[in-house]
Amino acid sequence: MHLHIIAKKTAIEMGMRFYFTGIECLHGHMAPRYVKTAACLECHAARLSAWRAKNRDHVNAYNATYQEENREYFRTWHSRNYEKSIAPKRRRQRMKMNGALKIEDPVWQRINKTRFKHLRQLAKQYEEWTGVKFEVDHIVPILDEKVCGLHWYGNWQLIPMRLNRLKRGIITHEAA
Repeated sequence: MHLHIIAKKTAIEMGMRFYFTGIECLHGHMAPRYVKTAACLECHAARLSAWRAKNRDHVNAYNATYQEENREYFRTWHSRNYEKSIAPKRRRQRMKMNGALKIEDPVWQRINKTRFKHLRQLAKQYEEWTGVKFEVDHIVPILDEKVCGLHWYGNWQLIPMRLNRLKRGIITHEAA
């Protein structure tokens, strides 16, 4: 950031809130200062951050109360500021289209996608051959009370849809 040097007296005359001397504060920050207190902005931010960390419960209670009292304001913010709220998404889309932002899936994710796609194609082939609908099933369910399976190719199998529906995401046998 490039800041223009301006004296405190000049800043007061111009009605500014901040001034910049180009001299470090006592804590070594090269930052603008408040006109009223001559405090460095970075020192002030550090003190404020420390106070908030020490008084986290108070800050959270205040924020919750404020949001509750102004619920309608927060609820309608998106509709009042539609262009502002979707601007980052549009910027990211433009960057992707222009090639400035290249997002590639990790190798393991690309492998998973291609193997899952392949299994779905196999399911269609099996359906054509047998007349029975097949689905990609998680051998160990993703959500279960005792275990958690993963969504990766080592945990997939092709089984008839009827059997998959009977499983209902539950492991029926106990591990030995």
